Amino acid sequence: MKEADIYVLLSFLVKKNSNKETIRDWQERSGLSKAVLGRSMKFLKTAKLVADDEPVYRNIEEFLVHGFPYVFPIEKGRVTRGFISGIDATTLKGDFVDNEYPIVWAHPEGNVKGFSVPPLHKAIPEMIAQNRLEQKVYEMLALLDVLRVGQRREIEAAKKRLKELLNDE
Repeated sequence: MKEADIYVLLSFLVKKNSNKETIRDWQERSGLSKAVLGRSMKFLKTAKLVADDEPVYRNIEEFLVHGFPYVFPIEKGRVTRGFISGIDATTLKGDFVDNEYPIVWAHPEGNVKGFSVPPLHKAIPEMIAQNRLEQKVYEMLALLDVLRVGQRREIEAAKKRLKELLNDE
């Protein structure tokens, strides 16, 4: 499994609500190539996260909440300019004290200084810069970062919110 596969999975969860979307539309919306989308979808089917071109929500929830932080661990990097991620990029922000330096996905057009963490795919910060990343995908990506670098209370809140987002599908 590659980090990009998770980004494709989250993008697929949003895509599946639009039956008329073509692969070209999906490429434009996600910033990924047809080859990456195809390879990732093939893997997601093998991993039993997608079956018959439908998400397997129980498996997705179980993997993201319990396995993802162990498969894709990260550590906070240096302070840099970028786009906000983690708890501060979610609807949970108001429930927690603001950090002097939040976590960010480094990008020269970013509007916040914070500790850098790598995005799941290099296209993500550029999609944000171009205002093309769906809000729901953005929040899920930020929640996944919370699972990897957040504090215990933040992690528990992120798990709950991620489950809510998945169940909204």
